[in-house]
Amino acid sequence: MYSGLATPSVSEGSNIDGLICDFEACPSGKEHADEYERLCEKAIKELFEGELGVFNRQHPVADGFHRLDLIASLKPSTDFWINLQSDFRTRYVVFEFKNYAQEIGQDQIYSTEKYLFTNALRSVAFVIAKNGEDKGARLARQGSLREMGKLIMTLSGKDIVEMLTMKKQADDYNSILATKLDHMLTTLAR
Repeated sequence: MYSGLATPSVSEGSNIDGLICDFEACPSGKEHADEYERLCEKAIKELFEGELGVFNRQHPVADGFHRLDLIASLKPSTDFWINLQSDFRTRYVVFEFKNYAQEIGQDQIYSTEKYLFTNALRSVAFVIAKNGEDKGARLARQGSLREMGKLIMTLSGKDIVEMLTMKKQADDYNSILATKLDHMLTTLAR
């Protein structure tokens, strides 16, 4: 199936292999949070650099008490990112990285939700949680979308590895994001 994505070169494929190995080898836990954050940032840039513009790491929010792990402006070129920008009126995407040994809970979603501000065209966040999310986090994400129009999507470490693998194989790795978003929107209750 042709996805419109360029076929990666041999050196790009080995860079992706190295990133996958590093990502999978990174231990969970607070003491490895900086390493995990660095690897997540590399993965985001590898996967979405063509969709995102300027990246700002550890970007302070106006109150000075909060810092975004990573924020990027949108310059979408594929359907998923074009639709994301249009459907959610966003110009920026926030990325948060959680290297927890267990699934993240609703508290991590609520803290990420504080970084989103629809009037500032910053209404979308991706939380990359090494071990995924629990039911409370999923319900909190649904509530955030339903009540405030803020979209928070979670990606596990396995999702990131799968997307990197798909990129290496020149498959449409954005399909993982599209499937997750479709599932969220079609199962959202009143």
